[in-house]
Amino acid sequence: MKTTTNSMITSSFNKNLESHKAELTKMINAETEQKKSELAKVNDKFRNELNAEIEKLKHEQQRAFKDFELYISKKHERYPEVYKSIEIAYGAILSLHGKYRDLSFENVNKDDVKAYLEMEGVTKKDMQEIMDLWVDGEPNADAVMRINSVRRRIKINSAYESWSDANDTLIFNELYLSESVSEQARKVLNKLWEYLDLEEIYGCSYEEILGGSNVREQEKEKLKNVMKTELSQVVSL
Repeated sequence: MKTTTNSMITSSFNKNLESHKAELTKMINAETEQKKSELAKVNDKFRNELNAEIEKLKHEQQRAFKDFELYISKKHERYPEVYKSIEIAYGAILSLHGKYRDLSFENVNKDDVKAYLEMEGVTKKDMQEIMDLWVDGEPNADAVMRINSVRRRIKINSAYESWSDANDTLIFNELYLSESVSEQARKVLNKLWEYLDLEEIYGCSYEEILGGSNVREQEKEKLKNVMKTELSQVVSL
């Protein structure tokens, strides 16, 4: 009787144990699946955010490449533009110095002179003064002197305008210039500005003018060499 009772108790305990084990396993499995689902959602969110960040970086990289290509393209445009403007100013300013050939205005009449002055852009006031001095068939020395004086003034004004254009071109394009090119270009323009001093234009000896011209030519040559070197380096990238 006692043995039978013990067997019944053991059997009941085992059944309860199995039942609890099954219930516990079910709970563990359910919780595991829930955690897996939550983790999958987190992974999906992370993956989506990561992919979005990668796409953003790709876009920024492509834009950076395009910006760099544009910068290089602009650099190849702006370097020659800056140098050309300086060359024009250089020629206009240096032409003010040294030997200057006046026109004699032989074998011309009043109409020819007027047409020439209009072509040169002489002001109406200067033109009227010259026309008042001119008499067909006469030597017209005073009129010719006045014409050449006006021509000289126009040439000086043109040189100032050329320098101003070169200076503006440098300023507007400095974004695309290296520091060394910008500094050398500014040095050349500063030297040319010294040459525009009216006292120097009229007061220096030819030897002084020639010496100053050599210095300015050397500075301009340095600028050209720096530009050529930098542009060749860009091409080799």
